[in-house]
Amino acid sequence: MPRDNIHHGGWEHRDLHNLNGMASHNQSARGLRERTDPPMRGFVLSRSFFAGSQRYGAIWQGDNMGTWQHLAVSIPMLLSNSIAGMAFNGADVGGFFGNPSPELLVRWHQAGAFFPFFRAHAHIDTKRREPYLFDEPIRGQIVDMIKLRYTLLPSWYTLFFENTLTGAPMTVPQYVMFPKDDAGFAVDDQFYLGSTGLLVKPITQEGATSTDVYISDDQPYYNYFTSDMFLVDQSKGSPRTFTFPAPLGTVPLFQRGGHIVTRRDLIRRAAPLMWKDPITLVVALDKEGQSTGTLYLDDGESFNHERGQFLYKRFSIKKESSGSFTLSSSDAVAQTLKSTHEALRSSLAQYQPDNGWIKKISSVNIDKVIILGLPDRPTCVKVSGRNDGLAYQYSSGLASTVKSAKMTGLGKRASVLEIQNAAVKVVDDWSIEVGFKEACTADPSTIQPDPFVSLQSEQCAPGYFQCKNAGHLPSCIRISRVNDGICEPECCDGSDEASNAHANCPNRCEAIGAAHRKKREKQIRKFKAGNSERKNYSLYGLKEKARLEDSIGTLTLEIENLQAKELQAKAELDRVEKISQTQIAKLKETNLFRKISGFQNSIKQLRSHNDQLQKDLDQLNNILKDLKAGYNPNYQGKT
Repeated sequence: MPRDNIHHGGWEHRDLHNLNGMASHNQSARGLRERTDPPMRGFVLSRSFFAGSQRYGAIWQGDNMGTWQHLAVSIPMLLSNSIAGMAFNGADVGGFFGNPSPELLVRWHQAGAFFPFFRAHAHIDTKRREPYLFDEPIRGQIVDMIKLRYTLLPSWYTLFFENTLTGAPMTVPQYVMFPKDDAGFAVDDQFYLGSTGLLVKPITQEGATSTDVYISDDQPYYNYFTSDMFLVDQSKGSPRTFTFPAPLGTVPLFQRGGHIVTRRDLIRRAAPLMWKDPITLVVALDKEGQSTGTLYLDDGESFNHERGQFLYKRFSIKKESSGSFTLSSSDAVAQTLKSTHEALRSSLAQYQPDNGWIKKISSVNIDKVIILGLPDRPTCVKVSGRNDGLAYQYSSGLASTVKSAKMTGLGKRASVLEIQNAAVKVVDDWSIEVGFKEACTADPSTIQPDPFVSLQSEQCAPGYFQCKNAGHLPSCIRISRVNDGICEPECCDGSDEASNAHANCPNRCEAIGAAHRKKREKQIRKFKAGNSERKNYSLYGLKEKARLEDSIGTLTLEIENLQAKELQAKAELDRVEKISQTQIAKLKETNLFRKISGFQNSIKQLRSHNDQLQKDLDQLNNILKDLKAGYNPNYQGKT
């Protein structure tokens, strides 16, 4: 339709064209919601969108090319869509058209893993790109990014929830994060992940082994993977950048001081299987020794969250006047209600601290807490109200309060406190005290072993759990498949879900073992019968081989005799042919002429017979050759 066509109300078609895409998105989402009772969430992906499409699903940037240029441009496109309201967007990882190099594919996964919509997608005529098709280290570098995405799903899910409340983008451009920094408006190749404080700077140039990261403030930035601290001088005239080494396999990812990241360190086959796994908190202290973060959880499937069935917690750490630090967990709903638009308060207003979802996840723990940037080694780490301390490990390093103007912290490791087996409930309000004066010790009886380490079996490879399967055959499965709510077919004894009260995996080994043995016995009978047949064929083959060898010997002898007769006849023919043609004509009716004709016919017959015998000999030799090629001594004489 021409763009200058006029619609009802005087609107030109150019203003309304993409309404069709939004309407289709809307109806598809509604159809998926209403097709089940109770309604379940659907997923609708669109390329066409309009104002309001953000309410119905995700969009992607379109059919891109598998080139470095298209990788680079996908980041400003991501940020433009995000601030325009389409927060749930992304690009086809690897490009839709073309065949990206392994290096480009790794770099694109390193970027795409931090897009709200993360999908590897390509045209059917392109080369296949599944990670398992590549050799190491490319395969591992791609898989690492997919695993990282899974571990950060709690943070991502929280960002999605907060986006529905405020409309704030999940991928935040530099100038939105720091609107007073004029120079930041020119930066469109790096971005923040909302309230997590994670800063990512994807590599978008072929062969690059380092990149410059732009920083707008004087807060410490911690390398997410190594805990190295980066500080940038903010004085007038400074470049406000630091160079970060990023060879292939390394993604520049930093956690800004003042933020707490939530994650799940056990990676399952699918996100729904992780719902009751423990949470890890990564606390990055700012220059004041403080941090905050949030965590949102619901069932991920139904619309019960609209009726208040969810968990929304706020975590914060602050430095006390005594010099100690207190990390606390509290309900985030009440505070959020005050700052949420009235039209979006309905689901929050229905929230109850003892709702059904919270009861369902009441056993989920926060087992590990990592605090970056403490000033010194603590003498006591404990949960408030408890006498016994918590087990922990401490690595000395820079404190978050180091002065950035001195540039002493550039690229040097920060201090790391890792609290092990904190065992505080994710649904509860609690406080963990980190002190530097009074000592306390952890009671060994209260220290619970890592449940995943305890699942390791000596009979299996590292990272695997053994199902003993009494009455059947033992098997090994990945530890990530244990206690995930799924009865694994390899574990007929149900031991993979033995400690999971929500799974009912009966012991089926006796029945399965009996069926297996019956099937195995049938296979053995067939194997024995096959061996007997092979033995008979082998004996027949040996006899046939001997017969053929005898026939070949006889034919060879006969051919030699015929060849001798042929030579004799040819010599006689040569002698008589020396007689002149005139004499032959005179002797045409004589016995000599008839003898010459007879010699000629005999030679022709001998040659024809010889040729036929030679063909027979070749055929027999081929048969013998096939017999030798098909002869396998491993099958001969076995019963």
